[in-house]
Amino acid sequence: MLLPTVPFGVNTGQRDIKLDLNMYPSTQMAVLNDLVEVLNRQGI
Repeated sequence: MLLPTVPFGVNTGQRDIKLDLNMYPSTQMAVLNDLVEVLNRQGI
C-alpha cells in the first residue's frame, strides 16, 4: 500500500523563516492517528 505523503514537516525551530510551513508535533500526530484509525476500520 502506498499512502500520500504529508506535505508539512515538523520544524518548530525555524518558525522565523518566512513561508516556512510547519505543523506542530501534536497536530501531525493527530493527523496520523486519524489516518491509522480509518485504515484500521477498513481492515487494512
